[in-house]
Amino acid sequence: MSDIIVKKFGGSSLADVGQFEKVLRILEVDPRRMYIVASAPGKRKGMEGDHKVTDLLLALYGKYDRAKNTPKTVIVGMIRDRFLGIAQGLGLEVFEEDEFDILHTASDTFHDMDSIVALGEYWNGRILAKARHVPFVDAKDVVKLNKDGMLDMNATLQSRELLLNYKDGCVIPGFYGVMPNGTVKTFTRGGSDLSGTVVARVVGAAECQLWSDVSGMLMTDPRIVPHAKPIRFLTYAEAGEMAYGGANVLHPETTFPVEEVDIPIRLLNTNQPDDEGTRIVPDHLAPERVPGSIVGIAGRQPFAVIGVKKPSMNSEVGFIHRVSGAFVRHDVNIEHMPGGIRTLNIIASKEQLNGKLSAVISDIEWDCAPVEVLLHTDMALICIVGRGMSHTPGVALLPLQALASVDVSVRMIDQDSNELNIIIGVNVGDYETAVRAIYAAFVT
Repeated sequence: MSDIIVKKFGGSSLADVGQFEKVLRILEVDPRRMYIVASAPGKRKGMEGDHKVTDLLLALYGKYDRAKNTPKTVIVGMIRDRFLGIAQGLGLEVFEEDEFDILHTASDTFHDMDSIVALGEYWNGRILAKARHVPFVDAKDVVKLNKDGMLDMNATLQSRELLLNYKDGCVIPGFYGVMPNGTVKTFTRGGSDLSGTVVARVVGAAECQLWSDVSGMLMTDPRIVPHAKPIRFLTYAEAGEMAYGGANVLHPETTFPVEEVDIPIRLLNTNQPDDEGTRIVPDHLAPERVPGSIVGIAGRQPFAVIGVKKPSMNSEVGFIHRVSGAFVRHDVNIEHMPGGIRTLNIIASKEQLNGKLSAVISDIEWDCAPVEVLLHTDMALICIVGRGMSHTPGVALLPLQALASVDVSVRMIDQDSNELNIIIGVNVGDYETAVRAIYAAFVT
């Protein structure tokens, strides 16, 4: 078995000098060869009004509302002070005098936005490498993307020899890779988790550890259910469904790079390193689930439901294609598409539809005429996840009875054909009541 370990530390773990010192202690006690993936500094605990560095970098492009009225020179100063404060607090000389001047050249166009936003991870990785006394390897030399900006695993695996040549390991910044033309491309938020498992796959690690400020994943949001139980283990599929459903502890695509080679993942807490955390494993290494049981309940909101009504649309070849084409043209992702003989309901994030809704509806009316378009703009989606639901008669009845008992109306229900999840749509105003009722129905 490999003696290599990959440890990814999130923004909360590397937010300031004190957090860096905790990370260094965690690394010091592990004798295995380590490849460390670093995130950009997150919000500092106990500092009211603090900002994540990634948000400040986005603010240079007007992409962060909390700083939209802040002059760019002030934002640059805030970013510079964060990194210099960490480096100097650790007694390190890391940066050149003009290192941060590049931020003043960040333009209001998007051709270089990703390369600027990726600097949060790049600079923090350099600090951690210096503090750890190991080499720093730019993610551009490791993580390769295809022309569509998606991970090219075959090309990325070619960096295996490069990384394994570092006998004491190295530090690699997370959250970004390089396109075939050499330009930097960032992942979606939380993408350093994905960087961690990519590196684990490349070096053939025994385990990939993802360190943050929580001790793994809970069965639901503790802000809604304060004493939600911890999840001790998940399969890759269960973890992906929980993350996609709204559990923000994990990036939804995290498990993909390691699934083919069965590398386990652990979710651990930098502030409580002795906690057991959550273990994510392939199906054949997971204990059997109790029939009818679930692993957790996740949720996201708000969504809009665009209902397209047309008699006999089920017999009209290409109708769904024309409807979905309107969303594709405006770069809006479709989450779900339940329907019947005369109505097709398209569910999409309100955030993605912001500023585009009228145009999408106009395209549908033009492409699919004659149709009636109905709109419901405040839906929350609740995702119930667990292998234990598979082949268990009546399991879908439990959440429906629970919602009826608290007078919550179900706007939509959908179930994966493998019975791994049940997705229920409710009004946004009923969301928290619904989550508490469903949790109580499954967890005793």
